[in-house]
Amino acid sequence: MSKAQIITKYQTQIQEILAQNHLQLFEINWIYEHETNVLQILAENSDSSVTNVEFDNLIAANEAISVLLDDDTDLTEPYVLEVASAGAERQVKIKKCLLITSINTFF
Repeated sequence: MSKAQIITKYQTQIQEILAQNHLQLFEINWIYEHETNVLQILAENSDSSVTNVEFDNLIAANEAISVLLDDDTDLTEPYVLEVASAGAERQVKIKKCLLITSINTFF
């Protein structure tokens, strides 16, 4: 299954699971790492004023997404599910955040 297929089929459900755990989707990646396919779901807090992502929220989201994907017979290739924080070093993808960051550099 490709990244595009995963996004088409599951993005809405993944976003709902993340929202239930006070998270929002940052990015979905399907990568090959250490001789294994990895479905990487990067998340950040749904409340942008909170900078740290709670580990318990990531664990709960990982478990719920795992249950969702385990029922799919289209995922025939072995893979590892990774639900993680997008991290402080992530590239800004939302124009609003980019604008705020740019404005703050001038003041």
